[in-house]
Amino acid sequence: MPVPRRGPAHGAYPRTMAKGVEVLSRLDGVERAAVVGAGFIGLEVAASLRHRELPVTVIAPEEVPLASILGEELGRFVAKLHAEHGVEFRLGRGLERITGQAVVLDDGSELAADLVVVGIGVVPRTGLAEAAGLRVDRGVIVDERLRTSDPHIWAAGDIAAFPGPGGEPVRVEHWVHAQRQGQHAARSMLGLDEPFTDPPFFWSQHYDVPINVTGLLAGWDTAEVSGDPERRDVLVAYRANGVIRAIASIYRDRENLAAERALRSGDRDALESLLR
Repeated sequence: MPVPRRGPAHGAYPRTMAKGVEVLSRLDGVERAAVVGAGFIGLEVAASLRHRELPVTVIAPEEVPLASILGEELGRFVAKLHAEHGVEFRLGRGLERITGQAVVLDDGSELAADLVVVGIGVVPRTGLAEAAGLRVDRGVIVDERLRTSDPHIWAAGDIAAFPGPGGEPVRVEHWVHAQRQGQHAARSMLGLDEPFTDPPFFWSQHYDVPINVTGLLAGWDTAEVSGDPERRDVLVAYRANGVIRAIASIYRDRENLAAERALRSGDRDALESLLR
């Protein structure tokens, strides 16, 4: 979704911890907030603002939040959860511009907002890597040991594009994964020459509902649901060509840990058993 690169003083782009703290420091006196983007960041921000009893409207071009990431059923559940907590949605709409105390949407409608938070994803900063002559393609390309195209340089975290299940470059934007990769890169530098095999892992908190994800939530073609999101008891398996590549769960922590072990070892039978 195109948004203004620079907006009025009441617009916020929470790309860093400092920006997040800045948003919190500006809440006094705010009467109504708008959040642009209905991904994990946008919805987590909306939940945080609702916790502070601020009226919030979420604006996004998709019809079902998170559907392209988590699938239709889980996406609809998350949208309903936020609506039950007072979040208003303007879905199927884009942002035209941010004015003095409002946002103007692509259909010409205007929403009052004296705080606008934009959460629509980020682009990795690869300038330093490019200046160093490293191979870059939507991230710093690394091998299974997190070594870059320069054998004396390693990369880790959300800037590192490492080999996915099909060999395609994959980046994971979560601090737990960055922490694990940093530890592995350090061991690799010390001569412990082993491939990085930890599956991607992250969680996202929405009020009292945690969504835990293990595996690669990209390129799946089927989302198989076991359980009932409404009962806060569900596990979703994401398949690509019939093979489970990721698991998402709500209050199924034991199964999520088992999925992490199975994905790391490549145990397909153990993954399938989680759905029985």
